[in-house]
Formats: sequence, C-alpha cells, structure tokens
Amino acid sequence: MTNLLANAIQYNKPNGEIRVSSRAENKTALLVVADTGQGIAA
Repeated sequence: MTNLLANAIQYNKPNGEIRVSSRAENKTALLVVADTGQGIAA
C-alpha cells in the first residue's frame, strides 16, 4: 500500500489529484487508488 501511494504521488502531474476509495465486492474488500498522471502505456 505504501509503494502504491508513493508511486501515485511521484508519477502524478503537478497539482494533480489522487483518489483512494474502498468498497465490499463479492465478500472481498476492494481498494482503488487513482491519480491524474499520464499512466503506463499498454
């Protein structure tokens, strides 16, 4: 989790946003981290 958030901060654009959310899905915890950075090319 620490590495995931560190990467979101490091590779985000200046003054970008980082969103962290969680929910229960199929009896499992789902954690989502999203940022406004460029992302990884497919």
